[in-house]
Amino acid sequence: AEFKDGTQVEFRAKEGEQLATLPIAVLIDHGTFSASEMAAAAMVPRAKTILIGEATAGKGTIQDTIMLDESHLLHFTIAKWLTPTKEWLEAQGVEPMVDALDDPATPEDEVIALAVDYLQQQIGK
Repeated sequence: AEFKDGTQVEFRAKEGEQLATLPIAVLIDHGTFSASEMAAAAMVPRAKTILIGEATAGKGTIQDTIMLDESHLLHFTIAKWLTPTKEWLEAQGVEPMVDALDDPATPEDEVIALAVDYLQQQIGK
């Protein structure tokens, strides 16, 4: 994250053997925004991670809230989210590696089916 004064803070995941070796399918769409976009973008460099779905919303800011009194609060932006490569995704979002849409007219969720197929291929089933 980058604050107005230019200060940058990194949020790093703890490295672990399982996360490093397991295949991961991340489902994204226009409802994926803010911190969830950054989580998806952070997974991209992993060799066994795939993003499936639609482009994300492109909300690249971090907000905070202050209670002014019992019935009023102030909600304001305090920083912007940056990807691991220091890109700001405001208004552009994260693009999927595989475009997919669910067809509500069918009983199956096509996006989940694609993710399951990918994961099964990766683990050899």
